[in-house]
Amino acid sequence: MTKTIHYFLGFIIVVGLVCIVYKYWIFKESRQFEHFIVAHACSAIDGHKYTNSKEALFQAIGKGVKYIEIDLSLTSDSVLVGCHDWEVYHLMIGDSTDSVQPVAYSEFSNALLYGCLHPITYEDILKIWREYPDLVLITDKISEPRILNQFFKEIKNRMIVECMSLDDYYSLSEQGFSVLFSRYPSPFLLFQQTTKALISFTEVKTPKNYSFCARQIPPILYGILPGCRYAVSIPDEMVTREKADSVFALDRRVMYVYTDEI
Repeated sequence: MTKTIHYFLGFIIVVGLVCIVYKYWIFKESRQFEHFIVAHACSAIDGHKYTNSKEALFQAIGKGVKYIEIDLSLTSDSVLVGCHDWEVYHLMIGDSTDSVQPVAYSEFSNALLYGCLHPITYEDILKIWREYPDLVLITDKISEPRILNQFFKEIKNRMIVECMSLDDYYSLSEQGFSVLFSRYPSPFLLFQQTTKALISFTEVKTPKNYSFCARQIPPILYGILPGCRYAVSIPDEMVTREKADSVFALDRRVMYVYTDEI
């Protein structure tokens, strides 16, 4: 019985020391990060979110924003364009047919959103990124390395790709892309990955040098979840710079905040 108590006390001491070291690591790491605004879907313009338009992009650039998030979709002829989703696109061009079908690249390139905004194509992105060498592209929706390499190989070293799973992470990392997890990789997934590696006698692979996007995670948890750095996306809300500043103040390890009104 006495031996059991000693083991238990030893376990408690070890756990306490680990927690102290981990907490120190959190705050040591947090001091290394600057805060960056991310222009969400190129930023809201004239009260409209999710346009991914050239006008919204240049508005963000004009206000000094260097991190630009663009939602990517494939046209009907398999060309990559800036489009949140095809249902939203059809609403923006005034199509009342409730269509959710992709359009051809030529049709997309010549469309107007809300009658005055120009949707952005992969060619526009490449041209603008050449003109502004400090810009960083954060992508959403598509995380297939083959597709991203096909259209954005030229600027892949200035991209952060949002992905949905550990498999996506490894595929993208092997192709040289920086990664932003759309959701925090759960302990179950990490345990599963470790177990598979142990069973097959291979190296235990864990994510390194990544960010994750805290979607629908209570702010109280930001400071205790392990990870390299945070990108915070606040769903269903028009996020202002003031709101972004309040998120930065809440947790020093937040590196990026997706912001609409910049």
